[in-house]
Amino acid sequence: MNIAFYMRLSESDGDLGVDGKNESNSIENQRLLLQNYVKARNDLKGKIFEYVDDGFSGTNFERPSFQRMIEDAKKKLIDSILVKDLSRLGRDYIVAGDYIEQIFPLLGIRFIAVNNHYDSDKCTNALMGFDVAISNLINTMYSRDLSRKLKSANLTRWRNGVNTSGSVPFGYLKDAENKGKWRIDTDAAAIVRIIFDKAAEGLKTSQIASCLNEKGYPTPWVYNQTHKLWKLGDLKTKVSERLWDNAKVAIVLKRYEYTGALVMGRRKNFCVGSKRVRVQPTDSWTVVDGVNEAIVTKDEFERAQRAINCRKKTEYRREQIYLLKGMARCGNCGLCLQYEGAGYEETFSCSHGRRIGRHSRCCKENYSMKLIEGRVFYSLRLLFALLTERGEKFAKQEREKINFTKTELKRMEGDIEKLREDKIRQYEAYAGDVITREAYIGKKRELDAEIGRIEHSMAKQKIGAEEENGFFGILSEMIRSAKKFLSMNKLTREMAVTFIEAVYVFDKENVEIVFKNDKLIKEIFEKYA
Repeated sequence: MNIAFYMRLSESDGDLGVDGKNESNSIENQRLLLQNYVKARNDLKGKIFEYVDDGFSGTNFERPSFQRMIEDAKKKLIDSILVKDLSRLGRDYIVAGDYIEQIFPLLGIRFIAVNNHYDSDKCTNALMGFDVAISNLINTMYSRDLSRKLKSANLTRWRNGVNTSGSVPFGYLKDAENKGKWRIDTDAAAIVRIIFDKAAEGLKTSQIASCLNEKGYPTPWVYNQTHKLWKLGDLKTKVSERLWDNAKVAIVLKRYEYTGALVMGRRKNFCVGSKRVRVQPTDSWTVVDGVNEAIVTKDEFERAQRAINCRKKTEYRREQIYLLKGMARCGNCGLCLQYEGAGYEETFSCSHGRRIGRHSRCCKENYSMKLIEGRVFYSLRLLFALLTERGEKFAKQEREKINFTKTELKRMEGDIEKLREDKIRQYEAYAGDVITREAYIGKKRELDAEIGRIEHSMAKQKIGAEEENGFFGILSEMIRSAKKFLSMNKLTREMAVTFIEAVYVFDKENVEIVFKNDKLIKEIFEKYA
């Protein structure tokens, strides 16, 4: 039997043990409780696997270790799941109930919540008990109440000028001596000052961006990266193209925080536990002036707003539909090309290159969509021919490898069975005084070592078998799709989505196509070239 211990500690429990707080929910205490429970039960003997989500809320189930545990349950790698109590499983009573009543039984998983005295093997019907349902409901109500208290506490902090956000506007740094306050980052603040000064002179955002790029001032992302500060995340754009544009300038000019104010409550979660957020109207924001040292004055901020392009947003824009949507990218910056369907010819162009201007190395020309699609279709036809003609030979070899692995695993299982029978014979010989105790122990040790070696080898073979099966499945699907599309005489969206990862356009003559499962395709080509 393979037993899973699932342990969870939420962020709100992160300070357990401080000021005499109850530590009963700590990971270590959960582990100890579950271990003691298993030791006291004769029906729970086997290998134990631990799944720990430390610092994750129970209000949603998108937790890495929890999802990994469910995947292992689907693969039949675990038979039972034990938790300290139902709140560790989750605090959404509807979803928790679905797992207990539907998903775990479907997967053949025995579920035990120790402190709730719940054991799915001892339920008299398919539904969980009334007391368990009530416990789940209480956990959900507790989470919602905790969320309301947290929001109320945050609102109090905001009104007192304490920042609770993890991010800091470009130009500021977190003040290590005053928690929730910011101090000016001199070098970054100088760039912010330049932006506001240029705006006060009457320059538009695009002109300001051009000036910044001309002088080589880094964008917030590049600055934070080079100074080892926080960053929003990796960008697809290559480093040399991470330049200022009108949008980045406008973001700086719109930040009222540069006057020294604290602005909080711009976004709000849809519901408790949800990662989705909703932008709040400006009149619901919490704004407290004079919290931090100002980079610009309020008058300078108001004058700078005239530089922001306040064009009226288009109320409705028809969705652009074209075959290489999301795939056609600029070969220089890596961003998606902009599609233009108006006029006599459909074209692609790099909006980033045009927006940045002469400071960008991206090609500024329009690309004929028909020309790009034609090259893609030609490459796909060659690929379909390759998969149809040579893919079958490759698939045959992969099938033979899978069959060989199955035979090896079966042979190993037989070897282990024989060794276990030999262990029984050795014990019988010892019990019948045919061999001495020392001889029996020595022989048993040898047999156990051999069994362990074979089991280790089998585990490696099984991992390899899973990879081979997955590889063979991808190959078979590619061959099937290639045969399906081979007779078509024009490019289709389905064809592109099935086989193409990206199409990089460097200029009109230089187009690079990246196929999905590119390594597999290269291996087939190199083997049968």
